[in-house]
Amino acid sequence: MSKNDFIKNLKKALEGSVSTNEVEAQINYYNDYIESEKRKGISEDEVIESLGDPRLIAKTIIDTNGNFSDNYVYESNSSNYREENSKFKSSKFKINTWYAKIIGIIVLILIVVLMIAVGGLIGYVLLRFAIPIIIIVLFLALFRRR
Repeated sequence: MSKNDFIKNLKKALEGSVSTNEVEAQINYYNDYIESEKRKGISEDEVIESLGDPRLIAKTIIDTNGNFSDNYVYESNSSNYREENSKFKSSKFKINTWYAKIIGIIVLILIVVLMIAVGGLIGYVLLRFAIPIIIIVLFLALFRRR
């Protein structure tokens, strides 16, 4: 696969799933990365092979899009991201992510453990105090009738 094919496939996979600024930033980044590796003496084919499938890269970018907001633009000359404006843009918590599912499972386990602990405390109180008191009251009621 050539660099142009790689970039074209990456762009096609990203378009419609992330912002236009993000698509441009990623295209510029991978373009610059391939060129910088070629300047190091690595062939274009080897660089592209080491990067892997552009569709998989695009999926990773789309899944982590909360980490890349529209406030950042890739500058090809300085090889880094710069802030486009000073407004802070927070990412939303997505429930369908792996970390949200793990947090949900942990919360569920904590609720079950808490219920067992409270149930155990109630059972302990009943065994130690309430049941003997009930037995004494029943004996007293039995002997009063006679």
